[in-house]
Amino acid sequence: MLSAFPRPPPSTAPGRSRQGSSPSGQTGWGVSTTGWWWWVGETDVSGCVEAIATLRPPLAVVDSVQTLHDPEIPGHPGSPSQVRSAVTRLMACAKETGVPILLVGHVTKDGAIAGPRTLEHMVDVVLYLEGDRHGENRLLRGLKNRFGPASELGLFRLAEAGMVEIGSAGRAFLDEQSLSVPGNVLTVTSEGSRALVVEVQALTVPVGHAITRRTAWGFDPARLNLLVAVLQRRARLPLGQRDVFLNCAGGVRLVEPGVDLAAALAVWGAEANAGWDPGTVAIGEVGLGGEIRRVRCLEARLAEAAALGIRRAVVPAGQEVQAPCSIECHPVGDLAGAARLLVTGSSRARPVRAMPRWMVEAPETVA
Repeated sequence: MLSAFPRPPPSTAPGRSRQGSSPSGQTGWGVSTTGWWWWVGETDVSGCVEAIATLRPPLAVVDSVQTLHDPEIPGHPGSPSQVRSAVTRLMACAKETGVPILLVGHVTKDGAIAGPRTLEHMVDVVLYLEGDRHGENRLLRGLKNRFGPASELGLFRLAEAGMVEIGSAGRAFLDEQSLSVPGNVLTVTSEGSRALVVEVQALTVPVGHAITRRTAWGFDPARLNLLVAVLQRRARLPLGQRDVFLNCAGGVRLVEPGVDLAAALAVWGAEANAGWDPGTVAIGEVGLGGEIRRVRCLEARLAEAAALGIRRAVVPAGQEVQAPCSIECHPVGDLAGAARLLVTGSSRARPVRAMPRWMVEAPETVA
């Protein structure tokens, strides 16, 4: 809920509570002792609309929209008809009163908004709050915005007073102690107008059962399967008998293809026991032929890396001209060229035994 707002107080309409005692000491329609805000325990849409129209707060929060009920509409709370009716009436209230309304919605285990897609289509802005439930970092990701650019990202840290904005966002997901471990590679992802330096970690182990596993946290599992297939086919790494695990440190979720090169090098380094220079970032998209493709916003990515003291970068060939003067660029055209920096930069590297040609050509090794 919201707190510590100036007059007039914002209102919150929690659908999970009845009128009575609230966690902050309010009773029914009252003012919080810790800040100016109203707490309205109401699940009827008409009651919420009436409260917003009467109080006229600077911001109204409805938690959650799936619990609201309109007696004039058939169906139970959370059904498509009820959600459509509740959102329609709240949107009309927002336009008539000029009060911005924030709707809190349930999500599924996959992270999508629960229920029909009607809710996403009707509202003006869609924001997702992400993060590891056991971690302290939270990411507020914008997926839809009718008033400005979408795909923006806000970084917050859980504190005793709630979520606070992270000032030094560049170091929020870095751990300098783990950068020298084989299989850990730095990359820079671009989320909207924000560039983030993220550590990608990989681990390969011999298969202990009949079926190999490809497990990813914060990374698209289908993309990991694709990269493993490319490493098997083009680089001839014997990953067919390996379980591959990939993790994006800090609870961040990487969704854009510009981090493919770092993920592929992390898997290669884990298999070869080869470390990666902690002062170097790897940026690029990996194609099915093993080629390194161009990425967008490379100049902004490298500028963020330079601000953190990183002085070297592995980038797609042809894009090195976009690098600032403080960054030493190593342009590469394929995975083999990037892996030379990985292997020669580590004294712990062990030679990787390539798969026989007949095994490489077998279609089942690529699946």
